[in-house]
Amino acid sequence: GGDAVGTSGIPLPIHTHNGSRSGRRDRRDRRRGSRSTATSSDADGSDDDAEEPPVTVESIEFVSRVLHRALQEARQRLLRAEERAEMQARLLAMARSAEFLALHEALGQQLVAELAA
Repeated sequence: GGDAVGTSGIPLPIHTHNGSRSGRRDRRDRRRGSRSTATSSDADGSDDDAEEPPVTVESIEFVSRVLHRALQEARQRLLRAEERAEMQARLLAMARSAEFLALHEALGQQLVAELAA
């Protein structure tokens, strides 16, 4: 989005639009660099705030999209888990019912009789 106002309505300090393309590219390079050096700087306890890429509208939008996608996937997994639990509860209730067991046995005997005939 080309607007300098974030989703919360707070204006954010960003590069001008013509500079954002080059800014995006060198932020990607910097992120790649900080990722490879993160373990070493974490290990020796040094402060790696200096290596942090600048916060831009693009970086906020990217994180927002990633979180939104993760949230949607989690919702889908939750819905599927709830559907499975509901189905298991129904099957358990059916299996517990004596009528179901009796019907199952009767159908089994009928099938055996038909196959033998």
